[in-house]
Amino acid sequence: MTNSIDRFKHIDNHKLKDTKVFGDRFYAIEYVVPNNPRYLEVGVGDGHYSEHIVQYKSPKVMHLLDRYDSPDYIYGKYTKDTHEDFIKEKFKDQNVTTIKGDSKQVLESLINNQYDYIYLDAGHDFDSVSNDLNLAAKMLAPNGVIGINDYTYFSPIDKEEYEVVEAVNLFLFNNPGWIVVGYQLGHRGYADIYIKLV
Repeated sequence: MTNSIDRFKHIDNHKLKDTKVFGDRFYAIEYVVPNNPRYLEVGVGDGHYSEHIVQYKSPKVMHLLDRYDSPDYIYGKYTKDTHEDFIKEKFKDQNVTTIKGDSKQVLESLINNQYDYIYLDAGHDFDSVSNDLNLAAKMLAPNGVIGINDYTYFSPIDKEEYEVVEAVNLFLFNNPGWIVVGYQLGHRGYADIYIKLV
């Protein structure tokens, strides 16, 4: 485990020189996500983000990984027992595979896949984000992009600290070939950051 003091790294300016800034994550999709991608989403929730990927980018492959054990606290659209069925029904006309499990265990089994776009929105603690990001980097196709949700230090909804910024910045610090291609400002500060290997 990384010492908490060592986790706080800034992003060097040379990694930001071509970064585009967006007002929301759905607008960012048009610019940072390749067309017809092989797509992996880690942490699916109600599938709202995936709907936009389908609408704007027509993915040829779509793998949706989640524990599928959480109810919809906001709108009550599904329970913890119907979560996965809700997602399957929502995307029944798409080429979608739901993958049930914790990303810490399941991502290893996907390591031989090559994805053009991977969106991470699962655990928000340092170890979970670091694990997901390092594994995602190994399964990214050439010119592919990784989007990381909730690039923030604090969640006003959950009222808890997030460690996404530390994990992403340390990854960029330790991996010189990676740059930031996009940043979306995010509603209530729930920003997204988009990175790729060049």
